[in-house]
Amino acid sequence: MITILAGGTGSVKLVRGIASQTRDLSVISNVGDNYWLYGLYICPDIDTMLYGLGDILDTDKGWGIKKDTFGFLRQMEMLGEETWFKIGDRDAAIHLLRTNMLKNGKNLSDITEWMCQKFAVDTKIIPVTDNSVETRIVTNKGELHLQEFWVKYKGQDKVEGIKYLGADKARANPAAVNAIHDSKLVIIAPG
Repeated sequence: MITILAGGTGSVKLVRGIASQTRDLSVISNVGDNYWLYGLYICPDIDTMLYGLGDILDTDKGWGIKKDTFGFLRQMEMLGEETWFKIGDRDAAIHLLRTNMLKNGKNLSDITEWMCQKFAVDTKIIPVTDNSVETRIVTNKGELHLQEFWVKYKGQDKVEGIKYLGADKARANPAAVNAIHDSKLVIIAPG
C-alpha cells in the first residue's frame, strides 16, 4: 500500500497520477485549512481530493467543481455578504451536507468516507484528525485564518507567526496512523 500525506491544489495532481497506477492507495488529508463560512463547514483539501479523484475537479482553476455555477454567491453578494471565497452551487451542496452531518453527530472521517462512496472514489481519503485544527497566520495587520490570508488578502501581509488552534488537543486519526503503519511507501505531496 502507498499512503500520501496531502494538502489540496498542489497535491491533487500527484495523487491523481498515482491513483491511476494503483488501487492500493490512501490519502491522509490536511484539515488545518478547513473554514467556517456562511454557517457551512468547508474542507478545501478534502474536497479537492474528492473532486480530483472523482474526475469532477475544475482543473483550470485547480479547485472546485468543473462547470459549476455561482448563483449562490451572486445572491450572497446581493444580500451584502463578502464573496471573496468562491463557492460554486454544486460545491455549496457538499458543504451543506457535511455541516448537517457534523451537527447530527457524524465525524469528519465517516462523512468523508460516505462522500467518497457517493462520488465513486476508491482511494481512501482520511482526514488527519477528526478534531478541529485551524491554521492562523499572525500578520503585521492582525491574526487571520489561513483562507483569509491567502484567498482574501492574497498573502500580501507580512507574516509574523503561525498558530495551529486546537492542535494541542487534536488526536491523530487512528485510520491515518494505521495507513502509515501498513504502507510500503509514504509520500509527502507538495501542498
